[in-house]
Amino acid sequence: MASLESVRQKIGHCEFHLNLVKAEIDGYLKAHPGEFVTHADSCVDKPLFAFRPVAPIPEKLSLLVGDCLQNLRSSLDYLVWELVLVSKNQPSTKNMFPICLTPDSFKDAQRGHRLDGLSAEVAALVDAFQPYRDGQPGGTSLAILDELTNMNKHRRLLLTELSSFSITEALTTWESWLNAGMPGDSAIAHSTDSGRAITPEQMAMQGDLVQFVTFNEGAIQGLEVGTLIDTLVNYVKVLVDRFAIFF
Repeated sequence: MASLESVRQKIGHCEFHLNLVKAEIDGYLKAHPGEFVTHADSCVDKPLFAFRPVAPIPEKLSLLVGDCLQNLRSSLDYLVWELVLVSKNQPSTKNMFPICLTPDSFKDAQRGHRLDGLSAEVAALVDAFQPYRDGQPGGTSLAILDELTNMNKHRRLLLTELSSFSITEALTTWESWLNAGMPGDSAIAHSTDSGRAITPEQMAMQGDLVQFVTFNEGAIQGLEVGTLIDTLVNYVKVLVDRFAIFF
């Protein structure tokens, strides 16, 4: 019998790994793994400082992040499987939830039998969620999730780094980022990157400087790991709920 139970269990397994990710990050940050040092261009008349990590990111973290995101991406494929069943058809190994940045790639997915067995109404809703329908398809939640999982699956471990920036600036940017409905390319702006020079006055103005573990490449470069994954999880939950009417 078709059901969303397996889909939600897969999302729950993602959240289990996400809790492990957050615990690993918390333990790492409690050891104060970064510091401010004198910048190479500093002089007596113009003192400058730079943020520098002093302890490497735990190798375990990248593995946990990968497991977390793979479970989340798989939940969407589970969704298509159940949607084929609810349409009174038999799923195949070719069925999956496509994530397409262009209309042509979505047509290719259809020709590749990714949506075979779905009713026209269900297939139309899958189409409605495609990143190509957004003005910045590469910055949508689904595109980011797909990019990260493909990197993790086919290329290498996901890369993270220790960063420091103003929590006031971070919260302001996150608020505008989330109010947009989905991630975009305007990630959190670092107040201090490793090696970037800042003045004593800037340090005094940014007294709330804190340290975060962030992704360090692609559209999500500079975004805090736990918060980004939380956002992706919440987006997928909303997406899945939209399909509940078919069950």
